Amino acid sequence: ALPAEALGDTVLGNLAALDAPLRARFGVSAKVLRGNTASGLVGALRVLLDRVPGGPAVALVDELLSDDGALGGTGTFVYEEGLGPAFLRRSCCLYYKVPGGGLCGDCVLRSRGPKRTGAIGE
Repeated sequence: ALPAEALGDTVLGNLAALDAPLRARFGVSAKVLRGNTASGLVGALRVLLDRVPGGPAVALVDELLSDDGALGGTGTFVYEEGLGPAFLRRSCCLYYKVPGGGLCGDCVLRSRGPKRTGAIGE
């Protein structure tokens, strides 16, 4: 298998092992779990690029998050040299529901305007 396919299989395999218990116990949707996985992948890429600039990791993540990739449809991934990776999710991680949680860094609610109550971080 190609590197992106192998990593996608591993990521989705691990997610599948967690999916049923999380959904049964906490009612978390599969869409939220996939979005959280994609967000975590981009976060891991940011950390990696801080330590090892450049390399094939950006292309690997781009492929995984493409429409045909293992995590396709979870959000929009952009990489700009000098600025690094950016990700905007298509699902909500629900962090804003945690007291004092606010919005996550790749929050889908940021693009929907000021419909929510309270300030970020309240």
